[in-house]
Amino acid sequence: MSAGPPGAPPPPQPPSDPSPAAGAGYGHAGQPAPPQPPQPGAQPGYGGPGYGAQGQSGYPAPYNAQGPQVSGGHATASGHAAVAGAFQPPQGTAWARVSSRLTWYRRVQVLISAVLLMVAGAFLATRSLGTAGGVVVLVVVLAGAIVAWLLVEFNCRSWGYAEQADEFLMTHGVLVRRFLMVPYGRMQLVDVNSNVLQQWFGIATVRLYTAAATTDARLPGITVAEAERLRDRLVAKSEARSMGL
Repeated sequence: MSAGPPGAPPPPQPPSDPSPAAGAGYGHAGQPAPPQPPQPGAQPGYGGPGYGAQGQSGYPAPYNAQGPQVSGGHATASGHAAVAGAFQPPQGTAWARVSSRLTWYRRVQVLISAVLLMVAGAFLATRSLGTAGGVVVLVVVLAGAIVAWLLVEFNCRSWGYAEQADEFLMTHGVLVRRFLMVPYGRMQLVDVNSNVLQQWFGIATVRLYTAAATTDARLPGITVAEAERLRDRLVAKSEARSMGL
């Protein structure tokens, strides 16, 4: 190559390495470094590769997900325990349960109601909708009776009662639970009744009436002997509290 005229600038020199990774402007002093591959554990979308890694600068610190948190399972278990504790008797007292005969008494009621509904419903549906309508009514009533037959046991097991020094306690319910506390001094009437079907099963229902008509309590499914004993004790305690003894 011939030299240019005197005083002319030297011709530009081609880059020593034409590869993109070592192109013009990279690797020189004062120039940004080429992009690096993502580091293990990098979180995309939080400022680029290697976010929050030790030695990185120019990025905010990542959110600390290990702060004081309560897991969903523990919170749910604590909630269930708190709800169950609200329906327990005072410490040192256990619920007295009603008779298991109450379960079969309720099941016989379900059976009688199902038979009546099946006969009446099928007759009316057949007259208005034909044989198919009668069959549909029979299937629906039968399915409902089976479900009620199974759920009756859970409801009967939920009934419980306890005698305290100043109050009579009751609890019952499966889907909707209730806890009743009836002071002896507010009892005005203790009623024991038993219908024909209950008499056949040997059980009775004790109903407590208080000064407020809306706060009466009902305890079904206890044996006749237990109903008589409970009636006498409640009446005696009510009279004693009413006289201030």
